[in-house]
Amino acid sequence: MDSIWDITDKCNLGCMHCYMEERNRGALSDEQELGIVNGLADIGVEKVFIGGGEPFMKPGLEGVMAQLADRGIRTGLVTNGTRVDYGLVERAEPESVQVSIDGGREFHDWLRMSRCHDAAMDAVRALSGYSVSVGVSTTLMKGNVGDLAGLVEDIYGYADGYRANLLVPVGRAGGMRQRMLEPEEVIEAAGKLYELGRGHPGIRFEYPREYPARRALLSGEIGRRVYAQNAGHCECGGSVAIQPNGNVLPCVFLQDRVIGNAAEAPLSEIMAAYRPEAGSCSCAHSATCRPCPALSRGGRDAYCIKV
Repeated sequence: MDSIWDITDKCNLGCMHCYMEERNRGALSDEQELGIVNGLADIGVEKVFIGGGEPFMKPGLEGVMAQLADRGIRTGLVTNGTRVDYGLVERAEPESVQVSIDGGREFHDWLRMSRCHDAAMDAVRALSGYSVSVGVSTTLMKGNVGDLAGLVEDIYGYADGYRANLLVPVGRAGGMRQRMLEPEEVIEAAGKLYELGRGHPGIRFEYPREYPARRALLSGEIGRRVYAQNAGHCECGGSVAIQPNGNVLPCVFLQDRVIGNAAEAPLSEIMAAYRPEAGSCSCAHSATCRPCPALSRGGRDAYCIKV
């Protein structure tokens, strides 16, 4: 089992699509953080993806990573790429570092309200010289789908992983609903990413492939078994997301679903009491499609095509 630990709410950027809400901001003591490390080990977490905020702005980050390593837990860092401490990367030896780049220079800098695209690209190139897996992630929305081909070409030869996520209207992104892709645009973007993956075999591609698969399922082109093989699965409830103040969420995009606080109760107790939730889509096919709980809160998956 993997975990996401947004270890700090400190950040040097003010991105318009940041998902973190005020209820989950805060800071913990060193002792409380050590308790979370032990709690993660107790529930069998094998890898922790450390994000924020900006994790490289977290005082004592290297110490926490050392504690995780002592408990046999692998680590990955999720960064905006502007504050990378390469000495820490060399000493702490994370398994992976993922840099967020949301398109070409103009769009990325607009979305993140800072001239930071070039610094992020420089980080990808520099990190490729270290013994870490280098990934790049993009939040897909209106305005940046046309940048994907150029972005993938720019990171080719440096990154070995690329992940494209859909915009989820939570946190600051709640004010960006007009930027959400239309269902047909999602399928078009997935097709484009599929072709980019074929043309760049050195990069592992992750993208919302469940949407074209869902359309094929609902139109009768494929059966449930083939759909399940192509759609992947939602990790909501099967993993654990910890926020800077210790709040535990089933998913970082379910910011109001606080199921406990890891600084106040053992993670094992919190997770034992939690019952994973399914998406609340009202479509007759929801049991087959398994909609994302974060995206189907309005009664239907915001990105799904119904036939």
